[in-house]
Amino acid sequence: MDFVTPIWYGWLIGIGISILLFGPAFFLLVNTSIRDGFSRGVLLSLGVFVSDLILVLIIHYGLSSFYDSLLFKTIFSFVAGIAMLIWGIKTFRGKYRNFLADLHKQSSKKGSLLKGFLMNILNPFAFVLWTTTLANVSSHYESSEPYYTQKVIIAVISILFGLLSMDIIKAFTFNRIGKYIPKRGFFRIQSIIGLVLVAAGVYFMVHGIRMIWNA
Repeated sequence: MDFVTPIWYGWLIGIGISILLFGPAFFLLVNTSIRDGFSRGVLLSLGVFVSDLILVLIIHYGLSSFYDSLLFKTIFSFVAGIAMLIWGIKTFRGKYRNFLADLHKQSSKKGSLLKGFLMNILNPFAFVLWTTTLANVSSHYESSEPYYTQKVIIAVISILFGLLSMDIIKAFTFNRIGKYIPKRGFFRIQSIIGLVLVAAGVYFMVHGIRMIWNA
């Protein structure tokens, strides 16, 4: 069996997804890597990785029909929207003096891991992304060809590690860039990230309303 081709295929897909898509977790990664350092950025990336792995397992074991139901998607969109809205408002409305006081208080390891996990798992479109990705990977290979299942599994694992490797590179890059950003500039960046989270929260809530309206 040729193991190399599925590895490269999955790895390139993972890198492509990471380059083309910018969700709420990306902006949180920027904030964490600049503020708390490279190691905390890596831990946040691992949290995202674990949530992606759970989504893949959910889809693989046939639970996607439940998660694809109108009731679940509507409730999930509202819950995710409210959570991101609160998170975003708190970040955006933070005072500069409080920002300075907290600047050197590094977040805990568990906190960084949990933030990455929750920010990604609360994104309703992460499930859509992985459903589409797994369908594309499965259709890339002929089900009748030898080692079909193994090739698909290797490709999917490679996608996950491709995404993780890109997130680690981003964490390193933004941590380096952050060393040259003045405190006032970083405070503005954090406020912008807060606005992005607010916008994402509103969008998810509106998306939930549209699903009810079109039902």
